[in-house]
Amino acid sequence: MNRIFLVYEQIVKHYIDRIETHDLNQGDSIESEEDIAAAFSVSRGTVRKAMTELESMGYLACSKGKRRTVVSAGGTSAEERYPAVVWRVALMLLNRSEYLDAILNAVQTCAASLGWSLDVFYNSSEEAEQDCITKIKEGNYDGAIVVPFRRRGELCTYNYLRLKEAGIPYVMIGRPHESLMCDAVYADDYSGAYRITELLYKKKCREVAYFYDSTMDSVVSRDRMKGYDDAALRHGQRELYRYDVRDPIFAARFGELLEGNYEKIGLNIYSNELFPMIRAVLHKYGKKKKKDYELVAFFEHSFEDQARYTVMKVPKEIMAQRAVSMLNKRMLTDEGKSVVHEIFEVDLLDV
Repeated sequence: MNRIFLVYEQIVKHYIDRIETHDLNQGDSIESEEDIAAAFSVSRGTVRKAMTELESMGYLACSKGKRRTVVSAGGTSAEERYPAVVWRVALMLLNRSEYLDAILNAVQTCAASLGWSLDVFYNSSEEAEQDCITKIKEGNYDGAIVVPFRRRGELCTYNYLRLKEAGIPYVMIGRPHESLMCDAVYADDYSGAYRITELLYKKKCREVAYFYDSTMDSVVSRDRMKGYDDAALRHGQRELYRYDVRDPIFAARFGELLEGNYEKIGLNIYSNELFPMIRAVLHKYGKKKKKDYELVAFFEHSFEDQARYTVMKVPKEIMAQRAVSMLNKRMLTDEGKSVVHEIFEVDLLDV
């Protein structure tokens, strides 16, 4: 398997390339640590490590005011210090269709810009899917983007755990509905519940609700519910709205919330399997009020244990580009190899 750049090495290489191509010249100031951290989605500590490396190589100098400027473009070249790496990435799709062509074209374009070597596999059945996964696993690919044969389920989980066990980071694009994309992380404790509820409010959700299924074996822990309620209370909501989708008057109760003049509603959903019931109510009230409800949803249990979902309306091409970006970050970090991300679309109005 090819050597993977650490994130700080990626920052170092980025600035070496800019200096050696004269995008940055002697005496120029570079961006602040905050701006660099935001651009690369890393901590300031990682940025400082990269800056220290660049200073030791003779590319940058730091003034007393922490202002970093470009000095001579000497030192070890980027090519010598970080030889070119071509990542081998597998893209697995179902049999070709207009929907998948859009994903294929977008992934191929992004892969070319990143210098990836992309191999495309097609599957048309569960058996073909298993064969594709075996080929990806035995091919020692650096990463994979996959569209599963099944939407989500036990067999799907088992198949893709084989990639995870092989240490191959991957991003899954779920079976097509249209309109909304989700990508997200699961935490079954007080701090996790508090954190995801905080994120819903940060996304300017005026009201936050929790959905569960009373017929499921799992019991919602008091610890987790306290996390939800404490976060809601902090934002002026007396307590989190609770909805049992098996309640005979579930639709009426949820409808009362939808009758409010809210532009955005936050949802904590126990399982993505509950979404069809929620979707039906949204469809009914969406037609009644002639509006689409913008939702930010966190699913506590998806086909994998770890998934943080942010829901947004996106075209398929953007969804594919996001998958490439997520996989790129997964391959850049050791931590990323242990976290599986799933992207899938949910059409709230196509019931």
